[in-house]
Amino acid sequence: YTLSLHDALPISETYLEAAYGGDLQFDRGPVHVQAEAIAHDRHYETGQRAPTTAGFKPDGRDIGYYVLAGYRFDKLWNVMPYAYYQDYRPIDPGFFTRIWSFDAGLNFRPSPSLVLKAQGNYASAPPGPLPLDGGATLQFTAQASWVF
Repeated sequence: YTLSLHDALPISETYLEAAYGGDLQFDRGPVHVQAEAIAHDRHYETGQRAPTTAGFKPDGRDIGYYVLAGYRFDKLWNVMPYAYYQDYRPIDPGFFTRIWSFDAGLNFRPSPSLVLKAQGNYASAPPGPLPLDGGATLQFTAQASWVF
């Protein structure tokens, strides 16, 4: 028996994939609502699945989406309180099966070229197959953006 370099290499990962998504936006006076969803499908060709510690990688689909709502006032530097929810479920649940978050904040627009933002975020991931805690995080961020 002769061993070639080709025999010693692992199976390369070959699959078909498709990504698709869509978004919606509704504006009526000071009310602003928007949503977006995206998905990514992966389908392995026969004999081309990559090995894992638990067998071979399965076909699958990533899914992510968010929904945002805000209301723009004409006072306090045109402040817009807003809130949004987002959710992500990966194809490969090796580290986590889902992550979701709820965010709320204030956008201030003191001039057309300046935006100030303050936001709070609560994110959670259930425990995954690895010995990770899962758990939740709470964050607060602030940002300034301007156009020259």
